[in-house]
Amino acid sequence: MNPRIHSVVVDSTVTDVPGPLEAVATMVFWPVTATLHLVRPGPNIGIPQKYLDEWTIFQDFAVAAGVGLSWAFYSSVAFHIFWLRYLFARSR
Repeated sequence: MNPRIHSVVVDSTVTDVPGPLEAVATMVFWPVTATLHLVRPGPNIGIPQKYLDEWTIFQDFAVAAGVGLSWAFYSSVAFHIFWLRYLFARSR
């Protein structure tokens, strides 16, 4: 295969650019990103031109822990907002 054609095909099929929904999900679920960063990627299974990592059970646990941390964080933020509104309304 012609290397120039191969590079055009590979460049046109790579979809690493995050869309709006993926960008919002990354911001909302930042604990998932943090826990995955702490676990580190799995072994390399890709070719030098396209770097791929193997998904391991440790990443599964990191995602589960990150979703739990996201839920705990946003639940506590909502609780504090409602509690402060209650205290403010009670002081009037």
